[in-house]
Amino acid sequence: MRVLVMGLGSIGHTYVSNASNDVVIDVLTSSNLKIEKITNSNGKSHLINECYCYETIEKIDHDYLIITLPFRYKAKRLEQIKDLISKDTTIVIVPGNQGAFYYMPKELQKSNPIILTERVLQIARIEKKYELVHIFGTRKDMNVAALNGANIENFINIYPMYGDVKIHLNHLDISLISSNASLHTSRLYDLYHIHNNYGKEVLFYEEFTDVAAKLFVDLELEVLEIVKAIELKKEIKLDVYNMFIHFGIDEPLIENSKKQINNFHGFQGITFLAKDQDDLANNRYMVDDCILGIYFYIQLAKQYGVELKVFPKIYKWATNVIHKDKVLELDLLNIN
Repeated sequence: MRVLVMGLGSIGHTYVSNASNDVVIDVLTSSNLKIEKITNSNGKSHLINECYCYETIEKIDHDYLIITLPFRYKAKRLEQIKDLISKDTTIVIVPGNQGAFYYMPKELQKSNPIILTERVLQIARIEKKYELVHIFGTRKDMNVAALNGANIENFINIYPMYGDVKIHLNHLDISLISSNASLHTSRLYDLYHIHNNYGKEVLFYEEFTDVAAKLFVDLELEVLEIVKAIELKKEIKLDVYNMFIHFGIDEPLIENSKKQINNFHGFQGITFLAKDQDDLANNRYMVDDCILGIYFYIQLAKQYGVELKVFPKIYKWATNVIHKDKVLELDLLNIN
């Protein structure tokens, strides 16, 4: 098996350092890098066969193309290399939530085998760029879905770290997972619109406030309304893994949500700093979540007749921070 990992941030590091020993791993990055081995804190490592860059790669005929880039780069890069990808190559979108599938080029949506995975399989942080990634929180289960005949079992064999995998029959189960579109957006809106926290380093999750928790709950409830509307119109039953389940929130109340997020194991010690509005405008949470993620839900709501109140409010603020004309990926959204 040949695997091409697209992007070498924390998630890319994780995939490179966890593949089965009989898999050939190549990397696709913005520049050619001298990489021999990436090791992770679980004591696993994998040799890298070849490192390609976007401007010089001539074809992609690997068995799997694993896309680990942030939203905005994911959309742009796929548009750039779509004609180089073999029709037999299975495209793996990590994470495949909040509309990632619908930001793919139309040609790839229809032609290639596609696997969508829920968020990330492990929580990872880079300790030494291009050399070491620290894995400190391993999920025991993972929700995935396949389109166009993609073989999930083969992919799991390549990456045994997946453990217990729940295979969904409808890709909407993955595409509709709100994740960061509710979690990050509620926190950023609280930090920088309601309160002026520019220039202050904050614990992003451990100091989650009542205001952020209220926004988070309201956003999640709006997502669930969209899910219900789709089920009604399409006459199907969806099994979307929502954030109340993820954080163990039995009742969607402010105090419950705040407590569970504050104490979530994988979130401990994560800090956030935006020096000023320009700094915030360049943060991937703003582009990926406050704009691209929310835009997906707003368009879905229009299509299925759901009235949203909180998502549009945060979206309006975000597009004042980053003028939406600068977020070119919005034009790539193709909900059908």
